[in-house]
Order: sequence, then structure tokens, then C-alpha cells
Amino acid sequence: MRNSCVESACDCNSFIIVDGRRRPPSDYRDSFHKLGELGVIPKELVSKFIPLVSLRNRIVHEYETIKNELVYASIKRVSRLFRQYVKLITEYIRGNSKQRKYKEVNLVTAKLLDGEALAGKIKEGLKKEIEELKRKGITPSLAAVQVGENPASRVYIRNQRKSTEEVGIDYQLHELVETTSEEELLRFIEELNWDSKVTGVILQMPVPGQINARRAQMTISPSKDVEGMNPVNMGMLVYGQAKVAPCTARGAMELLRSSGVELKGKEVTVVGHSEIVGKPITLMLLESLMESPTPTVCHIATKDLAQHTKRADILIVAVGKAGLIKGDMVKEGAIVIDIGINRVPLLDEKGNPVLNEKGKPKKKTVGDVVFEEAAEKASYISPVPGGVGPLTTAMLLKNTVECAKAQKQVQ
Repeated sequence: MRNSCVESACDCNSFIIVDGRRRPPSDYRDSFHKLGELGVIPKELVSKFIPLVSLRNRIVHEYETIKNELVYASIKRVSRLFRQYVKLITEYIRGNSKQRKYKEVNLVTAKLLDGEALAGKIKEGLKKEIEELKRKGITPSLAAVQVGENPASRVYIRNQRKSTEEVGIDYQLHELVETTSEEELLRFIEELNWDSKVTGVILQMPVPGQINARRAQMTISPSKDVEGMNPVNMGMLVYGQAKVAPCTARGAMELLRSSGVELKGKEVTVVGHSEIVGKPITLMLLESLMESPTPTVCHIATKDLAQHTKRADILIVAVGKAGLIKGDMVKEGAIVIDIGINRVPLLDEKGNPVLNEKGKPKKKTVGDVVFEEAAEKASYISPVPGGVGPLTTAMLLKNTVECAKAQKQVQ
């Protein structure tokens, strides 16, 4: 009860987009100043609300520091008052938005599905689990294999190393030259399969053209396949008994479950049918015999995509095409999970590209969904970045621990 009270004092179900920027509750002070200047809400209301925001932040911080009963009572009072003011301000914004008086201001009632926060909780749990395994003489170890040089892969490797060290997993990087033949790579992977000190193996993508990536991944032992891509592990997904599964799909499911919404009987539309996301996430949705939703899978040959997305209670998009899903393609109250990652030019207020100090266009990361439009209709939505991305890494760590436990026959 107390935790929910503190959360209600810190959070609000709505966030606001002002001048194209998403404003979270922590940024309400600047947001409401802006709204007051625009005349969207009365300035006298702003002058009363801003001190309340400061007071709320201060007492919540104080409670988290000392857990004092008097401070807790203050939180309850401020929380109640805070919600009253937010409701009143919401009515002002919603009224002005409907009259289209202020096009630069949108009220968004969707709740953000925070992948960063959820990934942090998962990592903390894994850290404790790994400490317990080490007390039993079991150390999870991840061997990463990279063939040739690739800048994008290098960034991923750096993040892998940082994340594994953060939770206590041993990390080894094996770098093979660009000219490595397919047979040489397969022999090397087999050596790792037989190495008892290695509990997990991951092959970094892409690989040079002379190597069949699918064959190489299939060579990784199912018991050490931390990406869940071996046919044996994919087959266990069909049976609903997978211990490891493709990381991005598993991360998206974790984010979906974090909404707390019951999945039974829901209409789900999955846009994209790749082997690493679309197909496995569809199998995960069907895991339960009696509690599953009803999934529809759309792909490049789907004739009328909007027809399927508009009826989806849950919309999961993993294509890699910016702006694919517009607001008018989203059902009112839907849960939107955006898995796409795209780099697009950053534009100024006039729609012109913003240049960096070298005169080259700056870029920003976006998903497949037009966030601002979809967020006005959705009940929950995942941001890009900060949604599924952090959970992909967390699931890689979780898979690594699961592989170690299975090899050592630990429950």
C-alpha cells in the first residue's frame, strides 16, 4: 500500500507532448510553464501547481531516504491534492485540444512501458541468483565469437561485456580473422561446445559472405545457445517448454506482461514474421492452453495491414520501417509494443535537417510506430529507445544463466 502511495505521488497516467517533445512527470514544471505561456491553462493555476510539484518531489525523496511515518502521511495528503490538480489541468488541455486552439499541445493518456526500469529489476534479480550459483561452485560464462571487423557489432560487444560484468557473468571475446572459412568457424564453435568452462555461446552478426550464418548458429549446442536460435530450442517453444528463447521476442513479452493486462482472449496483431521476433513471439503468445490471446501475424504479403492493426487489442510491431504504423491504424485503448529500431534525420521546426559540427545531418532513433499519434489512442505504449531494447540485453543475460543452470542440473 505504501509503495503504491509513493508511486501515485511520483507518477501520473498522462504525459504531455509540447512542441514535439514528450514530457514525463519529472518534467511537468517546465511543461506547465510552457502551457501557461501559451494560454492553454490559466497562469494562476500554474502558479499554484508548480510549488506543489516541488513539494511532492521533496517529500518523496525524503521518504525514500528515512522512511519516516510523518513524511508518509504528508505524501498521502500531497498525492491526493496532486491528482486533483492534474485532473483539472487535464480537462483544460483536453478541451483546448478538441477545439484545436493549440496544435503544438497534445494530451497523451497512454502509460509508458518503461523497458529501462524493468531491465534494471531483472538484472538485480539475476545478480543475486548468480551470487548464489557461485556459492555452489557454478560460474555462468558467455563466449562471444566475432568473425572479421564490424563497427555495429563492436558496439554490441562493448555493451555485452559491460552488462555481463555488471551481473557477475564471465565474458570471453574470441575474434577470428575476416578470411576464416565456414569449416574453421564450425570447428571453433564445436570446441566451445565441449569446453566445460563455457556455459553460453553467441555468434556475433553479421558474418562474412563465405559463411552460412544459419548453419553456424545451428552448430551451437542447444544447451549453450543463449540466443535461443538452435532448432531444438525453437522446437521447445512450440511445446511451450522453452528454457531459453530469442532475446528480443522474450524481452517484448516481459514488457507486455509488465502492463498487468490479462492476455486471455485478446486480439493480438504481430506485424513482422522474422525468425528472431515475429515467429517466436507468436509461439510465446500461444504458450498457455487455456489463457492465450488470439494472434494474427502480418508480413510483407499482407494485403490490408490497417484492417488487422485496427482491431488489435495488442499491437506488436517488428519490421524496421520508420512511420509504418500511423495513429489512425491503432485501436482506441490498445497496447502498443514497438520493437523496430530505425535511424532517421533529425529535423528542425521548419522540417529541415539539423546538421552537426561537420555539416552532416544529425539522426535520431525511432521505432516503426509514429509515437505521438499512437500514444493519443493507446492505453500502454513502449517508447523507442527505452522500451524493448534494454530488455533484449537483459534476456541475453537471463538465457546465459538458464543455460548454466541446465548444464549443472540446478533448478
